[in-house]
Amino acid sequence: HTHTQTTNMAAKSTPTPTWVFRCPQKATATVTFDQGRLACAAQAGTSIATLRTMTAARREAVTSLSSSSPADTVLASVQAYLAHAVALGSIQHQSAASPAPAASPAPAAAAAASTSPAPTPTPAPALVPGPAGTGRIQTATNFKWSDCVSGMTGTFGSIEEEECCMLMALAIWCLRKSASLPFSSDGEDPATKEAFHCLRRAAGLMTFVSEQRHRAVSHHPGTDFDERILKSFTLQALAEAEEITLERGRQRNHSPSLLASIAADIRAKFTEAGKLVSDLPETTLPPFRTYLAFKVAFYEAYMLCYQGLDLFAQEKCG
Repeated sequence: HTHTQTTNMAAKSTPTPTWVFRCPQKATATVTFDQGRLACAAQAGTSIATLRTMTAARREAVTSLSSSSPADTVLASVQAYLAHAVALGSIQHQSAASPAPAASPAPAAAAAASTSPAPTPTPAPALVPGPAGTGRIQTATNFKWSDCVSGMTGTFGSIEEEECCMLMALAIWCLRKSASLPFSSDGEDPATKEAFHCLRRAAGLMTFVSEQRHRAVSHHPGTDFDERILKSFTLQALAEAEEITLERGRQRNHSPSLLASIAADIRAKFTEAGKLVSDLPETTLPPFRTYLAFKVAFYEAYMLCYQGLDLFAQEKCG
């Protein structure tokens, strides 16, 4: 998972000059909403058509997460599916004579792409009567997802857990996408900006899962949804975004004191990320621990270097 990429100083745009750690992308099994228990609950042909649309939306979202498409394209496909998922999660059992309640806003879909316009709400399927408050509609479908930390495959039985897994898959895709983009020496080209926004978006998605949706998933230490690992990945994404800021500042000849301050902040983020996973079993994410330790040492040296240059400029040496 850890590799180096060399820098070609003669080229204007090169691979990002840094060590990079990336988890494998989350994988999932195919789901057909228009078959099985959920389809049996639908009364009308329009409801079956809606479930088929949802199946197609999920298939498109999963396909996009295994592609190298532009970030906006992937975000749009995931957001479109999450709008369906949140609408399904908001359905209550109704009698045939009672109208289904309007779907509430979709915070998960909004988190996936806050800058994109929300898709047109999908009509809720008409459902046969069921016991009130049992959540049988929300748990009518099982979802299988791989765990990128443990390598195991888990089965999730609710639509809320599916939302969490999809958001985590999108966050990991954003991390992986950022590492594949070239880095410009002036930091102003579209690819460098996209890498920065991918990292910031990954951090936002994982924060959303941790703070707003984490209670929907059972806590299992040493997995994607371990709160320590979630927070550590979030700090990693924020620190790597700040690395881009630091490199842009260096290319623009900003003051040594400012560069030292940014390097110190990056070091602090990597240090905290390392502390969060330090009490996990040694077999959990060993390349990630090595990566964090390297980054802490590197940015401590970077900070001291520019602190020295700042003191030298002030003639505080000797």
